[in-house]
Amino acid sequence: MKSENIIGKIEKRFPEPSLHIDSPYHEQAIKAVQEAVLPCAADILPRVPGSLLNPSSAEYFERTRPARFGCSSLKEALEQKGGDPAWKAAEPAYEKVVAMLKQNPEGPYFMGTTRKDIREFAARSSGADI
Repeated sequence: MKSENIIGKIEKRFPEPSLHIDSPYHEQAIKAVQEAVLPCAADILPRVPGSLLNPSSAEYFERTRPARFGCSSLKEALEQKGGDPAWKAAEPAYEKVVAMLKQNPEGPYFMGTTRKDIREFAARSSGADI
């Protein structure tokens, strides 16, 4: 299930406190976070199976995700598309995310001191659809 579907279901089922999906910054935040994470995916995804998944899920993940990089394995993806060049490519997008965080001087979250915000959800779930 895509993150957008999950967010809508959460907001419908638990309307209070709101995730503020009607915020004018909603799409802007999701796009900025995705732009920041996607270039780094070849560095991030190879660490997922051993850290977060049970054996059967890890096997599926390791079998299916390399195709997203045009590689035969996550190790190959990391070697060919990861490392410093990937993080350097992501720098402008991370600068956008930092600028968005600084828009609210009450910080440290997108909505200042309030964590329950769609942008926080987006920032934490943006890699789910990689």
